[in-house]
Amino acid sequence: DQMKAHPLARAFRVDKMTLAAMESTFFEYLDEKRAVEQIPTLHMLTLSREELRARAEGLKNALTSVTTGFQINTEECEEQVGGGAAPLARLKGYGISVYSERFRAEDMGRALRGGPVPIIVRVFQDRVHLDMRTIWNDEEALIVQAFAELEKGDTSHRHYGLAADLGSTTVVMRLIDCTTGECIREV
Repeated sequence: DQMKAHPLARAFRVDKMTLAAMESTFFEYLDEKRAVEQIPTLHMLTLSREELRARAEGLKNALTSVTTGFQINTEECEEQVGGGAAPLARLKGYGISVYSERFRAEDMGRALRGGPVPIIVRVFQDRVHLDMRTIWNDEEALIVQAFAELEKGDTSHRHYGLAADLGSTTVVMRLIDCTTGECIREV
């Protein structure tokens, strides 16, 4: 009764949605094989080194087939499981490293993170590193596309603006190059 009367009891009360979500999660763990397939963290933690190496080789081949300005290598890596219950645990795996004479690694990392679909990479020793354990199979095509776009050129120096003139009978839109002031397109 004292706990029910405490002011924080309402703030930390578990509602029906939370209980339903917890129940659903716990049921996923009853079938170990299904849990490994359905729970993303368990799936990533249980990938074999052989599977990671094969996927790294596949991503390397896909990248080298559409780009020419990058040196791409498959590398062994040691991944940190994370904080919380296993802050010091590490797993051996595979990833790829990407080097370019044209782009600094920091600039590649920034461009990849800032793209339409952010690609999260680690920059280390003047290379961009991608850890295969954290990349889903369906994301590999997005990574290949991001590197292909990156190779087309550094567009970070370009700044564009949109000017809109909302008149009483017409609307005019202009795409402006903010560096030169040039009107690129008007509709």
